[in-house]
Amino acid sequence: MHRLHIKVYYLTHSFMKRIARLVIVITIFLAAACNLQAKNKNTQIYAFATGLCFNDSTTYISAILSVPDAQTDHKTGFLNNRSEYSNQFKRYLETSEKGPFTCAVFFAKSKKSLEKKYIKLRNLYKMKNQSKFVEVPINKFKFIPAADLEY
Repeated sequence: MHRLHIKVYYLTHSFMKRIARLVIVITIFLAAACNLQAKNKNTQIYAFATGLCFNDSTTYISAILSVPDAQTDHKTGFLNNRSEYSNQFKRYLETSEKGPFTCAVFFAKSKKSLEKKYIKLRNLYKMKNQSKFVEVPINKFKFIPAADLEY
């Protein structure tokens, strides 16, 4: 009888350990799945782009634009698909102007903080007398949210 009690206890204890491990694995999986869903958060941001052509030392800067439904990482606050937004400005410049361009995108969730960056960068480029500076009007270029693009 004593051996039977030990065997039943061992089987029950072993079974409970397996159930506990399974519950832990399922909990971790669900937490990871919830975390993945929350990573890409659609928000409205404000952005502007700059483009440099090293062939003729020309700097192009777009107006500050509203980008609805842009995806940002909830932990870092970085704009997802940043390269796609800079490529949009690069494609615009390559079709309207001639030459290879190197482009960058600046963004913020508040328009006021982005305006400060914009003015600072614009003044920096205007102070350089060696390069030509061109502001792209708001009616010439607009960002398309990366989620809306078709490839």
